Amino acid sequence: MDICLKTFDGLRASESLHPLHAGDLLYTQILSTISDADLPVTLSILGSTILYGQEQLTTLILANFLSLNQETFYWTLRRVHSVMEVPPAPEAPRLCLLLYRSSFADYLSDPVRSGRFAIDEGTVHLKVARQGFQWLRHASRTKPDPLLLPEPSWIPDKISRENIIHALKGYSISHCWRACHRISDNLVATLLKDLEEFDFYLEYETWDRWLVHDFAYFVRWLHSLDNTGSTLVSVENIDPLCPHELCHCDATKDFLAPFNQASNRFINQGVHVRLGKSHQVHFNLRVNPELVSRSKIGR
Repeated sequence: MDICLKTFDGLRASESLHPLHAGDLLYTQILSTISDADLPVTLSILGSTILYGQEQLTTLILANFLSLNQETFYWTLRRVHSVMEVPPAPEAPRLCLLLYRSSFADYLSDPVRSGRFAIDEGTVHLKVARQGFQWLRHASRTKPDPLLLPEPSWIPDKISRENIIHALKGYSISHCWRACHRISDNLVATLLKDLEEFDFYLEYETWDRWLVHDFAYFVRWLHSLDNTGSTLVSVENIDPLCPHELCHCDATKDFLAPFNQASNRFINQGVHVRLGKSHQVHFNLRVNPELVSRSKIGR
């Protein structure tokens, strides 16, 4: 608050200053008080909140999603309380971070205005995707070694570890697929390296139509990477004997067009997909605007 008051005192001396510029000066002054060591973590939290924040993403889940313990989380946000509501620890399980003004998000999203404080959206998308796939290891149906799975870094009293992991899985599966095709081209290789070890044998039959939709577009995006994604996904004509399938409600011709262009053959119902490298699954991806979205995918 002292920073705000001092900045506004200075702004009064120049009443001709445009309100947008005045706000930018205030935000720059606030962020300038954050140490170079803390700034990357602060921007990671802000970026995740701006690009992926929602009611499902409570303060507690955000901290754990980013693998930050309670002390680190609150320490790196201590300088931004004048522009952001940061719920106290007892309220973290039910309340979200909240920016007081949308102009702060606009400032952070525009490198011309915010300079070194700008949020690198490609990096945020990569972070969300990589963290999401880490937490989804808990959703694997192959039951991996518990010692190799990530653990929550902040477990408050009266909240179980299981409940936190359940929330992290739910948040991850809702966002990681879409985050992938938003990643900057120069960062895709980093994600693909992670995906080589990812176990795609998940509980697909529990998914709703929106998860099926996002996953179908993830498969198409991965296939579009040509040589860089070829080790992770391959497609063929529909296999009538395959018992596993993903039914995606969409315009058939438009959705399947990239697959046709890549293979130089006419695909009019869908494709048979082999997905994964170390832990592969296979299924028929059927596409039709009249289909009821559903999934049953296995090995």
